Amino acid sequence: MRKYDMALKLLPELKPEDFPGDLQDVLNECGEDVARALLRHFSGGIIYISGKWKDTVKQRLIEKHYKEKTVRELQELTGYSETHIYRILRRIKKKSSQ
Repeated sequence: MRKYDMALKLLPELKPEDFPGDLQDVLNECGEDVARALLRHFSGGIIYISGKWKDTVKQRLIEKHYKEKTVRELQELTGYSETHIYRILRRIKKKSSQ
């Protein structure tokens, strides 16, 4: 029997308090089914979850609201600096003029 197959056989015996480290956070936030699925499919691997989605959403918010909100309001909405807001606005205006 391969090690992977043996691990899958042991999975039903795993108690919630047995979940290692970060999987305790997954267990608490997403539930036991999700934590078990991660163990089943990615055990022994490394999972990296990029934070790039935040920049994508912030850029979309700026594109959506830049005509009706001030730069200061866009700063409060996104947490970006004034300089960064203006940089994004230049890109938006350049893109729309093409």
